[in-house]
Amino acid sequence: MTQFKVITQNIGGTGLARNKQKLCNLRLHIHTYKPSIVVLTETRHTEEYKIDGMIKGYTVAQHDTSGKRSSGVIVYCKITQKVSR
Repeated sequence: MTQFKVITQNIGGTGLARNKQKLCNLRLHIHTYKPSIVVLTETRHTEEYKIDGMIKGYTVAQHDTSGKRSSGVIVYCKITQKVSR
């Protein structure tokens, strides 16, 4: 049986795109716990940051947003994991 470590983080209101220190903290948390999957909620995706390549060693498996204020989910998977869409 395959086991996955999953980290979820609500980033709504954290100013992740504007505050590099908060992005560094998220990356440090991911580096420390080495999850297979990272789920970010309330991403409010804008063109200010690129979602693919934001977390080294992970690829975007799913990205959804309605463009509204409290919306958006990004799912990152470790590059070594096989992703089926």
